[in-house]
Amino acid sequence: MRASVPASLTARMTTPRSRRQLFAALVVQGAVVLVTVPLYGLVGLSIPSRSIGAQLVFPAFFGFAALLMARDRNGIPQALAALTVLLMAFPSIGAAQYLAAAWSRPLVDDHLLAADAALGIHQAALVAWTNAHTYIRSGLAVAYNSLLPQFLLPVVVLGFLDHRELWRYVWCFQCVAILTIIMFGLWPAGVPALHGIPEVISQGEAMAQFFALRAGTMTTLRLEVGQGIISFPSFHAAGALIVTWALRRTWFFWPVAALNAALLASTVLLGLHYVIDVIAAVGVCAVVIVVDRAVRPWLEPSVSSHPSGPRATR
Repeated sequence: MRASVPASLTARMTTPRSRRQLFAALVVQGAVVLVTVPLYGLVGLSIPSRSIGAQLVFPAFFGFAALLMARDRNGIPQALAALTVLLMAFPSIGAAQYLAAAWSRPLVDDHLLAADAALGIHQAALVAWTNAHTYIRSGLAVAYNSLLPQFLLPVVVLGFLDHRELWRYVWCFQCVAILTIIMFGLWPAGVPALHGIPEVISQGEAMAQFFALRAGTMTTLRLEVGQGIISFPSFHAAGALIVTWALRRTWFFWPVAALNAALLASTVLLGLHYVIDVIAAVGVCAVVIVVDRAVRPWLEPSVSSHPSGPRATR
């Protein structure tokens, strides 16, 4: 016997025009692929077809599951469809970070250091304080490493509570990733450790890939061993902010906000990012949210007709 779904929740799950938003998300991914694929060859990068195929296995699995369960009204099909799109975002959009690094624009670390100094930030002293407090250091490390599983939380929660906000999250997530990569390509930077600031979590492997791309010695891009190499703006900070924003109308908001406040602090206190990296990430999210509001009438032409039934709010 299937568990019943409250009528108000069923109404919210069946009225949003999620197909248009799914189509828009896939169009964005396709556009990024069309623009970037020719550029990989220009910078001397190749991606083995086997590596691409491996990244499509899970999206294909979850997408097929979403189709099989499309008639269910329990939120699972929408969550699976959104998860499929997010997983596809890595080979289509996320891989472009390596293209941005291979562009090899002048590093802006000196400017970032100067900006931090102008703000009165002495990061080496902050990291030394963190290292002297073992429990704080461990807690911040847990918060920093929580980002990847956090990306799934809005999918699960909003898949059951609010499809409109679920697809808004998917759309904004992709926009944040694209804008972050563009800014990283224009203003590439390393990490504070390259300038004598100790790091609690090693970024050595990511920086090895970053400088190999810039030097042209890394010519084959295997997505399965890829690293997050974006430093400015901090994608860790931007990702945490967009997850928190996505859950703003649910009871998950406050615990996630507290966790991500620690995550934002960890980027600096663990020596992983300049403060200005985090500030820039806030700006990225603000721009994306403003743009999202501007395109919302097109993405949701019938949003004014949505029922105003009860919903989880904070």
